[in-house]
Amino acid sequence: MSPVWHEWQDGGFTVAAAAGDIKIRHIQRNDQVSISLAEDIPPYKGIEVRSSATIEEGQGLETIRRIAIRYLGSARGLAYAKLFDGAHIQLIRVRPGTFRGWDFADEVELAEPT
Repeated sequence: MSPVWHEWQDGGFTVAAAAGDIKIRHIQRNDQVSISLAEDIPPYKGIEVRSSATIEEGQGLETIRRIAIRYLGSARGLAYAKLFDGAHIQLIRVRPGTFRGWDFADEVELAEPT
């Protein structure tokens, strides 16, 4: 398990990784993956998606730019993406499979002072 930047596009999650990255090697060995998204403020809602992943070529640098801008803003995102100029980027695609959702609304309500 490792934290990754991602985007939701065309009905699935995309994660960009350098060719040969450990995530790529794991998926080549076993394509079963899970992605968890969780809020860090009450009521701590989240989802987990379990599915198979595919490795795709093409548009890697453009994908990194989009994702970096999403997380860092325009100027910092473009500067970060420049670090990958000339790199061989592969895209990990995860289309929805099994979903599990949660929230801790009941627990948060119980913990709040009255």
